[in-house]
Amino acid sequence: MDDRVAALRGVPLFAGLDEHSLQAVAVLGHPVDARAGDVLILEGERDGPAFHRMNELVPHDRVSFQFSQPASEKARFTLGPTEWKVLRLLDGVRDVRDLVEQSQLTRNQVLRVLFELTEAGFLEKVDSQKTLRAQVQGGRFAKGGDAAGADEHLAQDWSRLTRFVRGVLRIEVRTLARRGTVLPVTFRSGLGRDVHLPRAAFAELGLREGEEVFVRPVA
Repeated sequence: MDDRVAALRGVPLFAGLDEHSLQAVAVLGHPVDARAGDVLILEGERDGPAFHRMNELVPHDRVSFQFSQPASEKARFTLGPTEWKVLRLLDGVRDVRDLVEQSQLTRNQVLRVLFELTEAGFLEKVDSQKTLRAQVQGGRFAKGGDAAGADEHLAQDWSRLTRFVRGVLRIEVRTLARRGTVLPVTFRSGLGRDVHLPRAAFAELGLREGEEVFVRPVA
């Protein structure tokens, strides 16, 4: 675990914060040397709004980002090795946890890059990962064979992602335990929050009918 998070956990001032909030403090905070009697609360007043914006931007690790066009042509941001390790992975699909694992950076480093580049206008948060109910294919949906079936409104939502403007052909289905499988997909009306999966996918993932899964486009 990050040394700064561990240190913050032992500070009475932060005793009531959960793990996510402690990590946000570690990202936004900067170590300083202070003498007895120095005023520190002004630092808190200045960083407080950024702390809340960070929590709103990344409320959980299933958030994804894609590149965006800054509103101002004068927008600038200095990129270093840490930023490049994150940026080369951004595709509108990988979530925060993927970025941490694949960049081999700490979660705090990844969050800082995402936060600062979003604030500067170069990135935007996107809703690419959906939480759906897994249903076994049957009846008129069984003809889909090895393909998953999802609601046509998802196709419309995903077409707003830069990577999928021409449509989605395959999706990844992941369990809460992060076991996953990739399937071809067809879109139909009237499925709502249900995703219809072949029985083989249920067996592979160890799913029960009606269980919630995370679904995102991959191709």
